[in-house]
Amino acid sequence: MDIPERKDFQGINLIKANFEGAKLQGANFINAHLKGAKFIGANLKGAKLQGTNLEKANFQEANLKESDFYGADLTEGNFERANLMGTKLQKTNLYKANLQGANLEGANLYGADLEKAKLQGAKLQGANFHDANLRRANLQGANLIEANLEGANLEGAKLQGTNFKKANFRGTNLKESNFYGVDLKEVNFEKVSLMGTNLQMTNLYRANLQGANLEGANLYGADLEKAKLQEANLHGADLIETNLENAIFTGANLQEASLKGADLGKAKFEGANLQKTDLQRAYLEKANLQGANLQGANLQEANLREANLQGANLNMAKLDGVNLREANLQGASLKEANFEGAKLKEANLRETNFERANLEGANFKKAYLEGANLEEANLLMANLKWAKLKGTNLQGANLIKANLEGANLEGANLEGANLEEANLEGAKLKGSKLKEANLKGTKLNGAMDLSIAQFSKVKTLYHIKLDNEILKTLKKTFPGLFEKPYESQNLIKDHLKIF
Repeated sequence: MDIPERKDFQGINLIKANFEGAKLQGANFINAHLKGAKFIGANLKGAKLQGTNLEKANFQEANLKESDFYGADLTEGNFERANLMGTKLQKTNLYKANLQGANLEGANLYGADLEKAKLQGAKLQGANFHDANLRRANLQGANLIEANLEGANLEGAKLQGTNFKKANFRGTNLKESNFYGVDLKEVNFEKVSLMGTNLQMTNLYRANLQGANLEGANLYGADLEKAKLQEANLHGADLIETNLENAIFTGANLQEASLKGADLGKAKFEGANLQKTDLQRAYLEKANLQGANLQGANLQEANLREANLQGANLNMAKLDGVNLREANLQGASLKEANFEGAKLKEANLRETNFERANLEGANFKKAYLEGANLEEANLLMANLKWAKLKGTNLQGANLIKANLEGANLEGANLEGANLEEANLEGAKLKGSKLKEANLKGTKLNGAMDLSIAQFSKVKTLYHIKLDNEILKTLKKTFPGLFEKPYESQNLIKDHLKIF
């Protein structure tokens, strides 16, 4: 149809009108009926299109900069490569609209309906999508740097290759969204639901995920360095081989999450829930796990050198081959934990509870174990050379072939402990309790501050290695204790009656 040379089209019926290449800067189309109209290459800068029916209208390569579409119906409209910089699109209906390659920098799409819209490669930097509906929209390769997506619905949206750097997702619905390989550097995901979301290989450097729900989310290989995850829910999340260096997990829930091979150096986990979490081969050097719950966690071959585990719960945890050199475990509970072959050299283990823990072959060289509880612990062939065990409870512990050379065991409780063929050469044993201890083949040469009375109630002294002077006195005083254990049980009972 022919279009009159005018710029005021308010309320006019212009169905399928052709404005191709027209100069319509500042034109008034308020409440006009423009279904199927063509505006290809037209200049509509600053035009007024509020409440207009533009269903299936074609704005391909049109200039719509700073125009106003508030409340307009743009269903299935074509805006491919159009200029919509600073455009007002609040409350518009853009269902299935084509915005591929369009420039929407700084545009306002508050409350707009963009369900199933095509936004591939669109420029959306600084755009406002507050409370917008982007369900199943295609944003692949789009630029959303510093965009505001607060309260938006991105359920099932296609987001691969999209740049969301510094974008705000607070309160956004991202259920079933696919962020594979997306740039999410410094984004705000605070209190956002990312349950089951695919975040593999994403860049979440310095991202804010405080209070976010990431239950079952896939973050395999993602970069979360310096990310904020306080109080976040990561139950069952996949964090295998992720970079979490200096990340903050204070009070977060990581129960049953998988962090195999993850880099958690200097990460903060104070008060976090890591029950049954898989941390095999994880790098946790200098990490802060103070008061964390690691009950039943798998830390096999993990590196926790210089980590802070003060007051942490590691009951029944798997710590085979773990490196805890110079780590702080003061007051931690490691009841029934498996520490086979663990490296605990120079670690702070004061007042730690190792009751019934498996510490076979563990290295405690120069470790601080004052006041620790190692009752019934398995320390078979453990290295406790020069360890500080003053006042430690080793009642019923298995110390067969353990190396306690030069260890300080002053006031330690070794009642019922099995020290068969253990090496206590040069150890300090002043006031230590040896009642019912098995000293078969034990090396005590050069041991200090030993009294005859301390040996009076031991199980056996068969093949014990002692300095000659004290050895002669013991053989004279308790001859029965030097016989083979099975031959001297009655004599031992007699000795016990004397003392």
